[in-house]
Amino acid sequence: FNSIHPAVKHFLRLEATGARDGSGQNGWYYPVLFINNFWQLANHMTVLNETVKELPLHIDLTTMAFWKFSTLASIELSSKENARQAAFGHSLPTGGDGSEIEMVKEIFIDTNPILLGITAVVSIAHVILETLAFGSDIAHYRKKKDNVGISVRSILANVFMQTIIFLYLLDNSQNTSWMILGSQVVGIVIEFWKVTTVVDVRFRPSAPGSLFPYTVVF
Repeated sequence: FNSIHPAVKHFLRLEATGARDGSGQNGWYYPVLFINNFWQLANHMTVLNETVKELPLHIDLTTMAFWKFSTLASIELSSKENARQAAFGHSLPTGGDGSEIEMVKEIFIDTNPILLGITAVVSIAHVILETLAFGSDIAHYRKKKDNVGISVRSILANVFMQTIIFLYLLDNSQNTSWMILGSQVVGIVIEFWKVTTVVDVRFRPSAPGSLFPYTVVF
């Protein structure tokens, strides 16, 4: 019993008398009754007041695989704990206000499964292709023996433009995927690295009275 996950243990009721089987090693517990309201969203609920006299009630009683019960119980326990932390004004470890799981449910309920599958495949393909592109770009600059055909001004201009795009996306981060933001940051870092491969970038102490302690020398 001690090795059972706390979320599962929460729904187990041990036999009150402490009776055990013939071996004396295993105890007894009552059948588990788990109310599965995982797919019930907040907008599905009905506000109860004096005008509501009766409501339709539908109960579906069925069995459930243990792995599914364990997963749903863990999610429910985590959701309740997040809601409790948010109610007391505490910040959650993953950020947000605990409503993210509700948004995920809405996506699965309201979106066509085929469209979700296509979106997942396209997102994975995007990550793979972008990683290959970054790797190819780095390999190209590592193999170059000279700087013929390379413009430092173009690289710096590209760094500036990508930084502006990143700041714009960050300002609208609520409507921007973290995958896009992450790839943008990696692109900016690679562009900065290109500058160091084209020119000799050095940091030198600034003159007395300067605003910054170090200056960049090319």
